[in-house]
Amino acid sequence: MLKLMLRFQKTQIFMVLVKLLILSVENPNNTTTTIFSRDCPCTPKENLYGAHPYYMEVRNNEPMLLLNSHGLDVKLSPENLSYCILVEVLNFMYSVDQIQLMSVVQYTSFIGKPVFPPYWSLGFHQCNLL
Repeated sequence: MLKLMLRFQKTQIFMVLVKLLILSVENPNNTTTTIFSRDCPCTPKENLYGAHPYYMEVRNNEPMLLLNSHGLDVKLSPENLSYCILVEVLNFMYSVDQIQLMSVVQYTSFIGKPVFPPYWSLGFHQCNLL
């Protein structure tokens, strides 16, 4: 198991985008979130398909993306952010742009842009509940 800890100043504000939920520092009392990628889209507040542990420090605009296909724990506290990773294969993407919009553009270039399906394919005939 590998543990990575990132320390911040108390006055800095950052957010973590984890498993399609937004966690902020408003309630950082040692909150731990476990991330396992799976294919079960029907349960609320559970993992949905994949996970992109991505944080952006809003004040200094220092985003970092951790691409990992294995399980990990993300622990959020007022002063630090720590990743506990089950294996030692890590891909970090770090951006140093001064403009936040450019950081988001780089993030979408790292993970890829979604494919928009044609509108005719989104009808009731695609639903398996009928």
